[in-house]
Amino acid sequence: MDLHAVLLARIEELERIAKAVPYLAARMWDNGRAGVGAVKARQHWTDEARVLIEEHAHLHGPAAVLRGLAEDRDILRRHTAGRWPSVEDGYDAPTCIGCGRDDTGDPRYLVPCPEIESLARRL
Repeated sequence: MDLHAVLLARIEELERIAKAVPYLAARMWDNGRAGVGAVKARQHWTDEARVLIEEHAHLHGPAAVLRGLAEDRDILRRHTAGRWPSVEDGYDAPTCIGCGRDDTGDPRYLVPCPEIESLARRL
Protein backbone atom coordinates (compact mmCIF):
# COMPACT_ATOMS: atom_id res chain seq x y z
CA MET A 1 0.00 0.00 0.00
CA ASP A 2 1.46 3.38 -0.97
CA LEU A 3 1.59 6.46 1.24
CA HIS A 4 -1.40 8.13 -0.48
CA ALA A 5 -3.58 5.08 0.19
CA VAL A 6 -2.46 4.93 3.84
CA LEU A 7 -3.21 8.64 4.35
CA LEU A 8 -6.59 8.36 2.64
CA ALA A 9 -7.51 5.41 4.89
CA ARG A 10 -6.47 7.43 7.97
CA ILE A 11 -8.55 10.43 6.84
CA GLU A 12 -11.58 8.16 6.35
CA GLU A 13 -11.08 6.63 9.81
CA LEU A 14 -10.86 10.07 11.47
CA GLU A 15 -13.97 11.25 9.57
CA ARG A 16 -15.89 8.20 10.82
CA ILE A 17 -14.85 8.95 14.41
CA ALA A 18 -15.67 12.68 14.16
CA LYS A 19 -19.13 11.93 12.72
CA ALA A 20 -19.87 9.53 15.61
CA VAL A 21 -19.00 12.06 18.33
CA PRO A 22 -22.29 14.06 18.34
CA TYR A 23 -24.28 10.84 18.71
CA LEU A 24 -22.08 9.56 21.53
CA ALA A 25 -22.06 12.94 23.30
CA ALA A 26 -25.87 13.13 23.18
CA ARG A 27 -26.10 9.70 24.79
CA MET A 28 -23.60 10.69 27.49
CA TRP A 29 -25.47 13.90 28.36
CA ASP A 30 -28.99 12.48 28.23
CA ASN A 31 -28.86 8.84 29.33
CA GLY A 32 -27.72 6.79 32.25
CA ARG A 33 -25.55 7.64 35.22
CA ALA A 34 -22.89 9.39 33.12
CA GLY A 35 -25.56 11.76 31.85
CA VAL A 36 -26.78 12.59 35.35
CA GLY A 37 -23.23 13.20 36.60
CA ALA A 38 -22.46 15.42 33.62
CA VAL A 39 -25.57 17.52 34.19
CA LYS A 40 -24.73 17.96 37.89
CA ALA A 41 -21.14 18.96 37.04
CA ARG A 42 -22.40 21.39 34.41
CA GLN A 43 -24.56 23.19 36.99
CA HIS A 44 -21.43 24.11 38.98
CA TRP A 45 -19.42 25.55 36.10
CA THR A 46 -18.54 29.22 36.30
CA ASP A 47 -19.34 31.54 33.41
CA GLU A 48 -15.63 31.64 32.57
CA ALA A 49 -15.46 27.83 32.46
CA ARG A 50 -18.51 27.68 30.18
CA VAL A 51 -16.90 30.15 27.77
CA LEU A 52 -13.63 28.20 27.72
CA ILE A 53 -15.42 24.90 27.13
CA GLU A 54 -17.50 26.40 24.31
CA GLU A 55 -14.36 27.86 22.69
CA HIS A 56 -12.58 24.51 23.00
CA ALA A 57 -15.55 22.69 21.45
CA HIS A 58 -15.62 25.19 18.59
CA LEU A 59 -11.90 24.80 17.88
CA HIS A 60 -11.60 21.04 18.43
CA GLY A 61 -15.12 19.67 18.04
CA PRO A 62 -16.34 17.34 15.29
CA ALA A 63 -17.17 20.17 12.86
CA ALA A 64 -13.65 21.61 13.14
CA VAL A 65 -12.10 18.17 12.74
CA LEU A 66 -14.20 17.48 9.63
CA ARG A 67 -13.19 20.85 8.12
CA GLY A 68 -9.52 20.02 8.70
CA LEU A 69 -9.93 16.57 7.18
CA ALA A 70 -11.57 18.10 4.10
CA GLU A 71 -8.49 20.31 3.72
CA ASP A 72 -6.28 17.24 4.13
CA ARG A 73 -8.20 15.49 1.33
CA ASP A 74 -7.60 18.51 -0.91
CA ILE A 75 -3.86 18.43 -0.20
CA LEU A 76 -3.76 14.72 -0.95
CA ARG A 77 -5.71 15.23 -4.19
CA ARG A 78 -3.44 18.07 -5.40
CA HIS A 79 -0.17 16.34 -4.58
CA THR A 80 -0.54 13.12 -6.52
CA ALA A 81 2.27 11.07 -7.96
CA GLY A 82 2.83 10.90 -11.66
CA ARG A 83 5.50 10.47 -14.27
CA TRP A 84 5.83 14.14 -15.04
CA PRO A 85 7.72 14.98 -17.07
CA SER A 86 7.80 11.78 -19.01
CA VAL A 87 10.49 9.13 -19.19
CA GLU A 88 11.49 10.64 -22.55
CA ASP A 89 12.57 13.76 -20.67
CA GLY A 90 15.01 11.70 -18.61
CA TYR A 91 12.89 11.15 -15.49
CA ASP A 92 12.03 7.62 -14.54
CA ALA A 93 11.08 8.30 -10.90
CA PRO A 94 7.57 9.34 -9.86
CA THR A 95 7.30 13.07 -9.28
CA CYS A 96 4.70 15.19 -7.48
CA ILE A 97 2.25 16.67 -9.98
CA GLY A 98 0.99 19.26 -7.45
CA CYS A 99 4.38 20.79 -6.74
CA GLY A 100 4.99 21.68 -10.38
CA ARG A 101 8.35 22.53 -11.90
CA ASP A 102 11.18 24.74 -10.78
CA ASP A 103 12.73 27.61 -12.78
CA THR A 104 14.76 25.20 -14.92
CA GLY A 105 11.71 23.15 -15.91
CA ASP A 106 12.65 20.19 -13.76
CA PRO A 107 10.10 18.67 -11.38
CA ARG A 108 10.30 20.29 -7.96
CA TYR A 109 10.02 17.10 -5.89
CA LEU A 110 10.04 13.38 -6.20
CA VAL A 111 7.33 11.48 -4.37
CA PRO A 112 6.57 11.91 -1.52
CA CYS A 113 6.84 15.68 -1.63
CA PRO A 114 7.24 17.85 1.51
CA GLU A 115 3.49 18.57 1.63
CA ILE A 116 2.61 14.87 1.80
CA GLU A 117 5.41 14.17 4.30
CA SER A 118 4.03 16.94 6.53
CA LEU A 119 0.51 15.55 6.22
CA ALA A 120 1.76 12.07 7.12
CA ARG A 121 3.47 13.37 10.27
CA ARG A 122 0.31 15.18 11.37
CA LEU A 123 -2.13 12.32 10.76
